[in-house]
Amino acid sequence: MTTSIQFENVSAILAENPGVFSKPAAEELSRLTYGDTVCLFFVYGFSSTSGRKAERLMARVTAVEAHQFKGVLLSPTRHIQDIQPGDEITFSGEHIAAVLAASHC
Repeated sequence: MTTSIQFENVSAILAENPGVFSKPAAEELSRLTYGDTVCLFFVYGFSSTSGRKAERLMARVTAVEAHQFKGVLLSPTRHIQDIQPGDEITFSGEHIAAVLAASHC
């Protein structure tokens, strides 16, 4: 079963705040395939004690269909209890903040 969670649209954040961070180019996203690891930002809908409203998550890509991806969550979350490592998630290219080398996981 695919878990339903909300991811930050990093493309929109970058458009509103150029230079804050970079995101993978469209060409790099088009090369994503099974087994690649990506960084996503999960929105948890409330401010934490640090004032943040999003958390970085790592996922391994398990399927690619057009601009949609399925993946398995690799990292534990701090602020949400109903998802955990090993859960399947669905996301799109606009949610990917980084493509990571296997050594970063």
